[in-house]
Amino acid sequence: MSIRNIAICKIEKDNHIFVLEGYDPKKDEIFYRPIGGGIEFGELAKEAAVREFQEELGTNIIVDNDVQVFENIFEYNGKPGHEVVCILDAKFADPAYYKSREFIGNEGGNKFKALWVHINEFTSGQKILYPEGFVSSLEKSHKTL
Repeated sequence: MSIRNIAICKIEKDNHIFVLEGYDPKKDEIFYRPIGGGIEFGELAKEAAVREFQEELGTNIIVDNDVQVFENIFEYNGKPGHEVVCILDAKFADPAYYKSREFIGNEGGNKFKALWVHINEFTSGQKILYPEGFVSSLEKSHKTL
């Protein structure tokens, strides 16, 4: 087993966050996670985030230089995982992404749904947001919701 380094992006609009919807069949659980993916050797987290959005959604993003880091130890589909997660603030270069509610992405031939979800759905516990600890970060930055 090894630790995986990933870069994901926090993109917000009107108290909503842009996330992918996933499903864990072992837990029978629907969950959400900001979009991103693995950081390749020699690649900066910011570069990995830009590349992942181009590969998975066919769009460009503008990424800030601020980075939050979380360590995520988890189980998915019955298998343990360990990630060091770089969360970057970003925005879409194409304003059309702010107008539609959901999109279909493609990761390695597997389609997924990406959508805008109100932050309160995560902070209230209605919906599950990964990585662990990210919800408390959202709560701190959105206390007035």
